[in-house]
Amino acid sequence: MRAGEVHVIRRIAMELTGLEREFLKRLAHGPWASPPLFDHSLVARLVDDGLVQTESLPGGSVQYEITVNRPGIAGGPNS
Repeated sequence: MRAGEVHVIRRIAMELTGLEREFLKRLAHGPWASPPLFDHSLVARLVDDGLVQTESLPGGSVQYEITVNRPGIAGGPNS
């Protein structure tokens, strides 16, 4: 960090569902591309809260990846 720069880290305190926890554990190993019929609403909260980023892929798939430079998730491998 250079002199005069300020970095704000927003900590999110949220209770994860079992599915959300498992999804984040899977993403801890690398990006994941959904099948075209995946129910994206199951993990929408993680995307909305900035924990996971998405990229649309050809054929209707979506690639999910843990957002870069996020603080560790409580109970996760980086906490």
